[in-house]
Amino acid sequence: MEKFKKIFLFFIFICTIPAVISAGCSLLPGDITTVSVKNNKQADSDDEFDLNKELESLSEKIVSPPIITSHKLYEEFASETDKKLIIISGEAEPQSKIELKINGKTIEKTYKTDNYGKFSIEDGVELIEGQNTVNVYTVNTSGNKSEPTKLVFILNVRKALDFKIYEDPTNLKEIGQYYYTKSYEPQVFIAGKGMSSADVYLKINDKIIASIRSDASGNFSFANVELERGENSISLWCLNSNKEPSSPVTRNILILNDTLSPEPISLTGYVTDSGNALSWEKSNDEEFLSYKIVRVDEPCLSPQYPTDDVIATITDSSVTNFKDENVISGKAYFYTLWVIDKAGNLISSNILPLPAPRYYISLKKMDNIQGDVIARRQWYTQYYEITNTGNVPVNIQPVFDFFILDPESDPNMALNPLWAVYIWDPNTGTNYYSNEDIRVTQIADWINVSGTRDVEETITYNNDKSVKTTTIITTTKQTQEKDGKRIAVSTVVTRVIRAYTATGTVISDTSTTSSSESIVEPEKIGSIIPGIEPGQTIRIAVKIANVAADNGDKITVHFHFAPADCQGYFFTEDMVSTGDIHITSSGK
Repeated sequence: MEKFKKIFLFFIFICTIPAVISAGCSLLPGDITTVSVKNNKQADSDDEFDLNKELESLSEKIVSPPIITSHKLYEEFASETDKKLIIISGEAEPQSKIELKINGKTIEKTYKTDNYGKFSIEDGVELIEGQNTVNVYTVNTSGNKSEPTKLVFILNVRKALDFKIYEDPTNLKEIGQYYYTKSYEPQVFIAGKGMSSADVYLKINDKIIASIRSDASGNFSFANVELERGENSISLWCLNSNKEPSSPVTRNILILNDTLSPEPISLTGYVTDSGNALSWEKSNDEEFLSYKIVRVDEPCLSPQYPTDDVIATITDSSVTNFKDENVISGKAYFYTLWVIDKAGNLISSNILPLPAPRYYISLKKMDNIQGDVIARRQWYTQYYEITNTGNVPVNIQPVFDFFILDPESDPNMALNPLWAVYIWDPNTGTNYYSNEDIRVTQIADWINVSGTRDVEETITYNNDKSVKTTTIITTTKQTQEKDGKRIAVSTVVTRVIRAYTATGTVISDTSTTSSSESIVEPEKIGSIIPGIEPGQTIRIAVKIANVAADNGDKITVHFHFAPADCQGYFFTEDMVSTGDIHITSSGK
């Protein structure tokens, strides 16, 4: 019994040794039992117990775990690739074997310690992304294995690049998990950033289709990348300076084909005190994306998406009304509703004006202190103010009425122009109309209600000049109102008189008459005065120049101005008049 106590105390002493503690020494119950049994059997003969032998037997069973000197027991690494090799080294019993278990898998290959107990895993331990558990064991020469030295390594994989996928390089609309397209062979644009001056590889559905070198800032792009309908896996990676591939970055996109446009929808509305109220029927398109409400304030522009002002985007197909409160009271706006599906198919509603457009202008004649008698090479200028009194922008179309000369000149005798007339913008110096060759009276057909008569006479002779032929053409024109229209009636009487030249005896005298009718409209002249906004007032002038009129000669000038839209249609019912402008020549 005394022997047992000595052995027990001896083990306590051994376990107090720090080096042994680090080796994990322990007194196992089995060992104590064995010793105790032997002590009981040999209680009467203490001299037969061999303590050294017993200790040697126990020490063979106790194997110290390896001590790792190359790494901490918990360590984190960063890498641009999804795998990393590390060299583990440490110390264990001399001439022992080192076994590894990595992430629960025992490695067949073993390693040996040298005479000093040092070892190194020269071919490396491969870590994968995330947490890695490495257990390192010592196996002594008797085949006994130690408890493991447990190492935990975390591999954080840095993205060597990142990228986005766009519908095209122009609008850079990013594509998410789903891409609805009208094309059966869709193409996308890929752009990203990674390591500078590195080779970047692009793989689509397990096939490498392209590579490109990034610029000095790491930017790269792939244009016109063809995808397939259905599932698409898009992976990119680059090679680092050691030509090692980075961890691939992958995006998955489902391509859905849609070539049918949504059904058209009618847009209606009305004006309220707080704005313009719009309404429409619900879209039943299965791939509905949004409603777009587009507004313009130009009456001749068709509100287009996406070029014009989108005032509302509605992504809930069940919403069927909208109030535009950002309006100027009384001003006309023009709306369209666009239905767009996920593939980008779209369709427009009708154009809805709210309120109805009104094309009105007013004209005010300015006071003129200049006398109405001018000498040759002098000017007379009459100013007017024209105001847009409607609710839409208007253009202004000059309309000709008449130039009446008194006395009427003989065109055969008027060798030079007598008068010149202009419609002039005093702010810009622009002439919207000019006529620098006025020699005779001119009256527009549409205003010729009093009628005009024109006589033209020509004389010809036969070869021997024995017979003279006189042709007299008399043309009368007059405009009449019929069924709300202006009808110009033109009558031409042609009289032909043949007579002997010597005696004047009439050989024949015949007359023929022809007439015609035509609808006449106000006679547009010059160029449009453009872009007068509602409420805006502009100043224009009618300028009359005395070119070569004699003393006492007179001219009367009259114009109209008609509001016109941007397509050139002008509104005759809303024309304004300059009134008659009378000018007298004082001669030289």
